Amino acid sequence: MGKRQSILLLCLSLLLTSLSGCGAGNSAAGDDAHYIPVFGCLGETGSVYEANGILYYTDYATGENGVLCSKPNCIHEPYSSSNTEPYCEAALPNGNLSVSLLSGNSLYVMTTDFTGTEIYTKQVYGETWVTLLEIPYGFSSGLQRRIYDKKLYFTAASYEHETDITGEEMPALQSFPFLIEVDLDRRTYRTLTEYEDGSSCTDVLFIEGDSLYYETEYPIRDTYETTYRVCIYSLNLNTLESEYLFTTDASHVFLGAHEGTVYTCGTAGLMMLTEDGTWLPACQTDTCTSGYSYEDGILLSVRQDNSASILHYDYKTGKVSDVPALPQNGYLFDVMGDWVLAITENGDIAAVPIEDLLSGRAQYTATWRPY
Repeated sequence: MGKRQSILLLCLSLLLTSLSGCGAGNSAAGDDAHYIPVFGCLGETGSVYEANGILYYTDYATGENGVLCSKPNCIHEPYSSSNTEPYCEAALPNGNLSVSLLSGNSLYVMTTDFTGTEIYTKQVYGETWVTLLEIPYGFSSGLQRRIYDKKLYFTAASYEHETDITGEEMPALQSFPFLIEVDLDRRTYRTLTEYEDGSSCTDVLFIEGDSLYYETEYPIRDTYETTYRVCIYSLNLNTLESEYLFTTDASHVFLGAHEGTVYTCGTAGLMMLTEDGTWLPACQTDTCTSGYSYEDGILLSVRQDNSASILHYDYKTGKVSDVPALPQNGYLFDVMGDWVLAITENGDIAAVPIEDLLSGRAQYTATWRPY
C-alpha cells in the first residue's frame, strides 16, 4: 500500500493542481500542437486558451484575439448544469476537467472525470462539437499531449471513485500510468507502454518518424525528502520496443531529435547522442539554460558571464550563429512551426516569424495574455 499511495499522491498532485490547456517542453518538427500548463494550447498558426469555460484564439500572423465563436449576438455562456447544450461555439462540451489541442484547422478537446476520457472535435471556427472517441482511462492535465501525423499521444491511467473519511468522492488510482496512442482518423486507440515497477509518472517528450521519446521518473527516497531520477527512452512505434538512452542531469537535458540523433543542453553545452550511443559536442557553447528544436535547427538560450544570449544551431551545416535579442526584453518560450514564441518583460506571450528573428528583423506580430 505504501508504494501505491505515494504514486497516487504524486499523480493526483499533477491532476488537481494543473490548469486547462493544450498538448510542453520543447517543440518537435512535425508537431501540430502541444500542451503548455497555464498558457493554453500552442499551434503552428495560433494559440487557443480557455477562460471560464470559453475558448479564445490568437492568430500569430494578424494578432487578432477573440472568442472562438462566429454566431451573431452570442453572449458566450459556458456549459453548466442549467446549460447542458451551449449555444456558443466556443463553450467547452461539458463541465469535466479538460484540455484543448490544435491540429491544422481542427480543434480537439479531451475531457475526463478520471474514470474515463472523452475526445471531441470540430473546426476552429463554427460547427458543434462531435464526439470522436471514448476511452476507459483518465489523464493528467499536468502532463503533455502531442499530435503527430494525425495521431494523439498522452499519458493515461485507470481510476475509480472512492469515498474518503469525510464522505467525499476522490479519484483513486487503479492502474499505474502508461502511454496511449489515439488514431484521430480511424477513431481507435492502443496502449504503447506498461507500468514499470518502481517508477512514478511517464511523460511524452518528442516524436520523430517512428520514434517516440518519453521520460520516466523513479523516486529516490532518503531520510529527509524524495527526489527523482529521470530517465529518457526511445519507443519504436512499429515494434513497441523501448530503449534506454540516458539519465537527465545538469549536463544533459533532453531537447529533441533529428534524423536519429538526440540533442541535449545543460552545463556541457549543446550535446548530441548518436545512434551508436556516443556522446559528442554538437558545437562549442557555454552553458545552455534551455533550447527549442524545430525542423531546421535549435534555438538556444545560453548563459555567458552573467548575461544571456540566443544562439541558432543549424542541423544541416552544424554551424552556430548569434541571434539578435528579442524585443521588449523577451526571452525564448517555444518554437511552433514558422513562429518563435517569447515571454515579454510585461508577462505577455508574443509571436515573431522565425525567419525575421534570424535575419535581425524581429518585431512581434501578436501579443496576448491568456491568464
